[in-house]
Formats: sequence, C-alpha cells, structure tokens
Amino acid sequence: FGALLLVPFLDTGKERRFYKRPITSALMILSLFAVIYLTNAAWTHYVHELEATGQKPEHIQREEEAEEKHAAGLPTTSGKQSEDSIVAIGDKDNPDMETFKTAT
Repeated sequence: FGALLLVPFLDTGKERRFYKRPITSALMILSLFAVIYLTNAAWTHYVHELEATGQKPEHIQREEEAEEKHAAGLPTTSGKQSEDSIVAIGDKDNPDMETFKTAT
C-alpha cells in the first residue's frame, strides 16, 4: 500500500482518464492482483496448517458446542444475566431506575 501513496507524486499529468495514465493504471492493476493473490495464498496456507496440525478454528468449536447445548435443551449463550448479577447504575430510589428496569 506504500506504493499507492506515492502514485500521485509519480504521475502528475493533467489527464484524468485512467487509460491515458499508464503508470497509475499499471500500479492500480498490480495492486489489485497483489491483494487478491496474497489473500488467496494466506488463506490456503492457513487451511493447510489447520489440516496438518488437526486443529479446528475457535469459531467452529464454539458453533459446535452451541449446537450440542441446543440439542440438549441447555442455553446456548450466557447473553441473559440473572437479576443478582446486574449492577445498579444509580440509586434505587431514583425514579429513572424504573425506566432502566423496564428497558433491561
């Protein structure tokens, strides 16, 4: 991406059409191909490393655990907190606390 920052200084012609600016067009196309190729190479390497070590990504493990809990009838997340674990933001006597309690 550093080369992209230098592009305005390399080709300072008045022409705005991309096909009449060969340096900037070549850098743009080269940058797009580099981003696509390097992303694909990194993903392929990541997948091969996972297969070689026999590991599962953490997000896949969490998804499988949630499916198992759902099949067993257990809650899949801890998104809903119990009343004991809620920490008060203000005084209990404040009338705004009623609004807070109805909102949560």
